[in-house]
Amino acid sequence: MKTKMKTLFLYIIAAILIFSGCSTNKTPLTSDGFKEKMEEAGFEIYDITDQYEEGLLDAAFVTMKEDYKLEFYVLNTSDDAKAMYNANKSDFEDLRSGNSAYNSVNLGNHASYKLTTEDGYYVVSRIDNTLVFVKTDKKNKDAINKVLKDLGY
Repeated sequence: MKTKMKTLFLYIIAAILIFSGCSTNKTPLTSDGFKEKMEEAGFEIYDITDQYEEGLLDAAFVTMKEDYKLEFYVLNTSDDAKAMYNANKSDFEDLRSGNSAYNSVNLGNHASYKLTTEDGYYVVSRIDNTLVFVKTDKKNKDAINKVLKDLGY
């Protein structure tokens, strides 16, 4: 009986450690931090903020390298970023088919949705009021995931 209690206690402690680590908030990148990391990774960076209605967002960038691009947005509020995230996630969900796989996470101040289809790879990831968006060919999946990991998204 004591062995069962010790085992149960260890499982409870492990679960607490695992779940407390998962709910940790992430720190969003600033515009300057994003540009710096992308320049270091060899991307060309374009400021596209003026393509959006004034006051809609604080900053918008498109970065390109080889045959793929990544978009980064700094919105006015976390609620604005959540709305943009949900709209893009919904669009990506419409692309799902029998031959696709996805991963969705929504914890604390961050959320991400990644979809792999037969020929495409799609990512929308949010931390607080920032958002990263990727729509590319499936062959770029590993390269994009490395960039996202380096960015913390």
